[in-house]
Amino acid sequence: MREMNQQRRAASTTTAQTSAGTVPPGRRYSGLGSDERARERRERLLEAGIEIFGTSGYAGSKVRELCQCAGLSERYFYESFESRHELLAGVYNHLANHLFEITQHALDAAGDDIPGSARAGLGAFMGFLLDDPRYAQIVLIEVVGVSAELEALRFDVLSGFSDMVLKEFLMAEDAVQEQDESPAQGDSRVPADFSNLTAVALVGAVHHVLVDALLSGRPVNKPLVIDVCLQLFADSRNGLARLRE
Repeated sequence: MREMNQQRRAASTTTAQTSAGTVPPGRRYSGLGSDERARERRERLLEAGIEIFGTSGYAGSKVRELCQCAGLSERYFYESFESRHELLAGVYNHLANHLFEITQHALDAAGDDIPGSARAGLGAFMGFLLDDPRYAQIVLIEVVGVSAELEALRFDVLSGFSDMVLKEFLMAEDAVQEQDESPAQGDSRVPADFSNLTAVALVGAVHHVLVDALLSGRPVNKPLVIDVCLQLFADSRNGLARLRE
């Protein structure tokens, strides 16, 4: 009897604590802990950002509209992001990371076949952006010129792809001389950073070809876009080889 009374008192104390709002830390709702629920809400807001920024645009968007799209109240928006600007940066970073990963995976899967890896990498890159126009709109259009912070982030992303082009294509199989083997200073044919600038130029060219495809109003011919970019890559690689002769 004494043991049963102790159990009843313990149950009453737990009920009182719960009613007073002193819920033990880590309590789970619908099988999710508090951290998991916060992460799930953040992912819903990122998806809402992709939908709203990728269709209606960033400039005219409202926090209320984003929350309605995510099915969340505004207080949960500010739990994850301080502003629309921070959400846009989060969306861009999310898309850019995924774009980099799928492109690198396609390159790795192609193995040592350099032309084949270039086609696979460009195919994955173009497919990600062109198969879902929202992604292209955000990555290529919506983030441009919004703030110095986003411009710095965008520069880092483009630089990452320039490094990828340099490593995986222009310098593959020793396509470009090491810096200490470059012609002497004053030989304007192959400056020490020629290959780096070539990679930057190729990324810029691909970027603008995509912007043109997005804004021209014409139906996008993805195979043609890929072939044009592949030709630019091949000509650049061959040109660097000729300059070394």
